[in-house]
Amino acid sequence: MATTPPGSLTPEALAALAQDTPRTPKPADASKPHETQRRQMDHLLSSGTRWVETPFDTFLDNYAPSHDATEPKYFKSKQDLKDEGLDIDLTFFDVKTRSRKNEKITYAPTIEFMNKALSDTNGAAILKCMDVADWPDKTGSFTGNADIMIYGVPCTGQPMWEDPSLEPGPTIDEERRPHVARGAFGHVKIGVENKVSNKGFGCELTDDFLSAGVEAEKTQGQLAQYAAEIQLRQHRTFVFMISIYRTFVRIIRFDRVGGIVTECIDLRTDSHKLYEFLHRIKSFSDRELGYDPTATMLPNDIENADLNRLNAAISALPSDSRVTPFIQNAFGGEQWPVYELEVPVKNDPKNRQHFLVRNLSTSTQTPLTGRATKGYIAFDLSNDSFCFLKASWRADSEEIRSELEVYKHLEPFKIRGIATVVCGGDLPASTDQDCTQLQSTETQNAHPSRIYLPRIHTRLVLKEIGVPLKYFDDFEELSQTVFWAYKAHRDAWEKAGVLHRDISDGNVVIYETDKVVGGLLIDWDLCKFASELAHLPPRITQKNRSGTWRFFSGVILKYPFGANEVADDIESFYQLLLLFGLRFHQHNRDEVSIKGILEDYDSCTCTNGIWVGKETKFDNISSGQFPTSLTFKDDAFSRILVSLCTLCQQHYASLDLNELERYKFPAAKTTSSEPPEPRARDKRDTGRALMLEGEDLEYADDDENDSYHPYHHRPPPTLNTHAPFMRVFVRAFTQLDQWDPSRMCQKQADLFATIKWNATAITNGSASRTSTKRSSDVFSSESLNLQPRKKKKKPMRSSSSVGSVAGPSRPVLAGTSLHTHEEEEEVHEEVDGEDVPAVEVE
Repeated sequence: MATTPPGSLTPEALAALAQDTPRTPKPADASKPHETQRRQMDHLLSSGTRWVETPFDTFLDNYAPSHDATEPKYFKSKQDLKDEGLDIDLTFFDVKTRSRKNEKITYAPTIEFMNKALSDTNGAAILKCMDVADWPDKTGSFTGNADIMIYGVPCTGQPMWEDPSLEPGPTIDEERRPHVARGAFGHVKIGVENKVSNKGFGCELTDDFLSAGVEAEKTQGQLAQYAAEIQLRQHRTFVFMISIYRTFVRIIRFDRVGGIVTECIDLRTDSHKLYEFLHRIKSFSDRELGYDPTATMLPNDIENADLNRLNAAISALPSDSRVTPFIQNAFGGEQWPVYELEVPVKNDPKNRQHFLVRNLSTSTQTPLTGRATKGYIAFDLSNDSFCFLKASWRADSEEIRSELEVYKHLEPFKIRGIATVVCGGDLPASTDQDCTQLQSTETQNAHPSRIYLPRIHTRLVLKEIGVPLKYFDDFEELSQTVFWAYKAHRDAWEKAGVLHRDISDGNVVIYETDKVVGGLLIDWDLCKFASELAHLPPRITQKNRSGTWRFFSGVILKYPFGANEVADDIESFYQLLLLFGLRFHQHNRDEVSIKGILEDYDSCTCTNGIWVGKETKFDNISSGQFPTSLTFKDDAFSRILVSLCTLCQQHYASLDLNELERYKFPAAKTTSSEPPEPRARDKRDTGRALMLEGEDLEYADDDENDSYHPYHHRPPPTLNTHAPFMRVFVRAFTQLDQWDPSRMCQKQADLFATIKWNATAITNGSASRTSTKRSSDVFSSESLNLQPRKKKKKPMRSSSSVGSVAGPSRPVLAGTSLHTHEEEEEVHEEVDGEDVPAVEVE
């Protein structure tokens, strides 16, 4: 009878760990967080609990089983290899006898050994090992490269890795020249990393499994980063990587929970073990190598009927449509292949709809573990239309709802500003229609303490295609888009009992139809239902729930153990507008000041796995100020910011700070001595009697109404409901005169893009990254060639005169679904006692 490993958690506890706060910071667009945060985010598996060591034979049995049941081991010893002339030449691996440590001279003998194992009995290559260390992939912003890549033969990406323009140069070692190729993360099957210094894993029996130190962490992170890049470019369920340090080898299987690592293989005595692994995988199917069976790479064939339909649909797009350049960019270029993806039908998961995708449209980061969300503009082959497809790895627990379930829950309420689901569901492990097994991770099963939930691969298709918020035309449109999202947030909470909990610039998008410009609130992965929030424990213990750090409320940053409440989400809308003001509005701060503000907002420290932000944001709001005495040019947008800031300040004044101290990260223990003995009270009592002598002691019976104390006279909270912010937005959009272009600040160039960040956080050898945010890869103004557009007609509302901004001038930061209805209608709804006509929608 199976027993639960010691230290294992219950399913309910695992679900709580996977959902709740505190949070791990997620970088915002076009930003560079501090080094500590970037190391955690970019080196991915910095937490040792994500790595699991397992015996080599167990690894083979579970993850690389032999196809020959009668002969499970091809070679049983190193001597067998030597007898066949197949052993590896280790001359250049013994760096102790060499005057200089030269990693690159180990590539050729490694490749020659591996190619022998990857060939058939006649010597023909089945898989091919190539030297790509100095010739990185040209198809993305990631400039790192594994040392060696193993490709398929024939390879659909052969024109890429056999780059005819690649010239190794005259200084390259002659031994390397026959194996030179172009790195191609979109086509590599297995990556190999050679090192002669900075080991990432223990080598001797007395060594720890994971080597300690900064350089060791960099090596571990490099391997994880390459695996993440492969899974970003391809549609994979897992990836094999091989790590070689001098004569020691580890084989790693990476999935979205972590990495399963073999015990150390010493090539001096056990080279047959590495050969055995390579000999087995050369006959593996794509599925056995970790390829998603529901994703098919299409050949670049002019005779392909589906590609012809796609090209015809792109050609027919209206030139004045706002999404046309985004769709063209999503399928343009020759760098990334086109895939056909299968997605379960909405209410019939055994049947599937088919979509074409190519370039990534959105990817907030490129993590190896976690949800690892990827977004695409997709082409629906069922009706030749374009839509948005989202792929992610959800936590598998009955306690955690999938995003599809959330959308189904919201659907009956017909909330404007929330996307329309086309189809979606969990992906099967095979294309067999009767398959009941789902694509799932394995690392959690190998972990001795079972502390991680498995993750399930899922896809979701939405009808609407949103435009990223940073492409707003003017500040009226920005404010209106955020107002749409705010109303969707309010209705989801008040009507459906759902709290979003991840308000950010990536989750609020512009949605435009022929008649109206609106906004969408997307990405409901992190939401909670009111019924769940009501039963939250008083103290949360999760260390790694993600969110966009820059948009968190000041309360969450200062008190990380507190639950995310309605007020925190509402404040995040203010933070969103504030940051976009800093980014695109006219104000009194230069590039250096802006950088300082962002560094302050992004700053965070990690202690015992808990991320804690600085108290700057909390202090700014408590005092009713923008960061660093920032002031904006006076217009309708800046007056909205001032009003929202004042409401946040009033809410902070209502907080019980003594109560909140329970949710603050514990301060370091001090080593102060024992408190001094109290002084004798007789002198103090005599002094008090003299002090009160002759005074009217009836004052002691008076109420304290004439005195103010923040703890005794806290005002009522203002952000526990959406109404106060609603009043600000409604007032702004019923006074049309103030939005007149002549009275508004024009949108400025992106000030964040001009900031020069230090690129020292995660550079190591051949690995470097300039940003963890990928939306800029696809949605850059230059690549999209966005042209100024004619201003859309916006719904008319009653106008009134606009006065000047009340109160002191303060600083402001510069910086997916409108529900459609079958019939046209004009809806009037009462907002805080005001009858406000809403926009017309289709």
